[in-house]
Amino acid sequence: MIEFVYPWALGALPLPWLIWAWRRTPPGPRRRRSKMPAQGVLHPQAELLHRLAAQSRPWRRRIPWLWALGCALLIVAVSRPVWVAHAGPQWHSGRDIMLAMDLSGSMRAYDYKVNGKPVSRLDMAKRIVKKFLETRQGDRLGLLVFADDVYTLVPVTADLTIVRRMVEGLTQGLIGEKTALGGAIAMAVKRLKDRKPAARILVILTDGSSTTGKISPPMALALARHFHVHVYTIGVGTNKEVLFPKGPMIKPELTRLPLNENLLKRIAEQTGGRYFHVVRTGEVKNVIQTIDDLETIPIADQDIPGQAEWYWLPLAAGLLLLLTHQWRRQAQTVP
Repeated sequence: MIEFVYPWALGALPLPWLIWAWRRTPPGPRRRRSKMPAQGVLHPQAELLHRLAAQSRPWRRRIPWLWALGCALLIVAVSRPVWVAHAGPQWHSGRDIMLAMDLSGSMRAYDYKVNGKPVSRLDMAKRIVKKFLETRQGDRLGLLVFADDVYTLVPVTADLTIVRRMVEGLTQGLIGEKTALGGAIAMAVKRLKDRKPAARILVILTDGSSTTGKISPPMALALARHFHVHVYTIGVGTNKEVLFPKGPMIKPELTRLPLNENLLKRIAEQTGGRYFHVVRTGEVKNVIQTIDDLETIPIADQDIPGQAEWYWLPLAAGLLLLLTHQWRRQAQTVP
C-alpha cells in the first residue's frame, strides 16, 4: 500500500489551481484616462496576426492545465510517497536465554593466561560469551549484570549485536565489589517467567560467591524451580593462588580466591541445568553443545515491512508536464 512520509504537504495541492484561476480573472476597472491622447503603433503584420490567432487550435488554449497538473505532481513528490509491503512474521525455532555476568571485585583476579599474557576472570567470561554468541542461531538473548546490585542491560531480544556490544564494554567496579548472586537469579526469573516455559534458560558466569543481597541463593532457586527456569552455571576462576590487583599504583599480590563450585553445582542440579568449569575458551563448545540439545520453541520474528521510495515517479511526471507546457507555450509565439 502507498503511504506518505510528509502527508501535510498534500495540503498545497489546490495552490496551482488557485494561482491559475487568479491569473485568468479579468482586471478591475481601469484608471481614468489621462487627458493626453493615447498613442498607438500599428503592427505592419496586424492582419496576419489576427488571422493566425483565429486559426489557433483549441488544445493550445488548454495549455495552462499542463502547468497546473505538473505543479500538483511536484507537490505529491514533496510529500514523499512510499510503497510499504508487509510480509508477515517469519517463524523459526529457538530459545529464550538470559545471560548473567558477575562484575564483583573478585572478578579482577588474574587466573588465566592467553598468549602468555595474564587475563582476568571477567575478561575470560567475556571471551566465553563472545564464543557463545557466535553460535546462536534463532535464539533470543538478554543480558544482566550483578555485583552489589542487579541491573538488566538488555532485555531478551533477537538483536544479538547489541548484546555483543554491551558485553564488550563491561568493566569491573561499575556496580560495586560484592556479589548478589541470589538477586541475579531472581531478576533473570522475572525477565523469563512470562515467556513459554519450554525454553526458559539462564546462563550465569561467576566465581560462585554470594556475599550480599536481600534474596539468598536458596530463595532464588525456589523461584527458578517454580517458574521452570533452567539455570546453567559456568564457573570462572581457579582454586590456586592468583594475582589480584589492589589499585592502579599498587603492585598485584598473590592471594587465594577459591571458586565456589559446590554452590554452582547445587544451583544447576536443582533447576534442571548443568554446571561447567571453563579453564580455556576452547571448552566453551561443551556449553554450546548442551544448550543446542535443549528443547526449542517456535519464535516469530518481528514483522518489519519493506519500503520502496516512489517520490521519483510524480517528480519525473511533473517535470515532464512542465517541460511540455513550456514547449507548447513557445510554439504559440508568433514572430
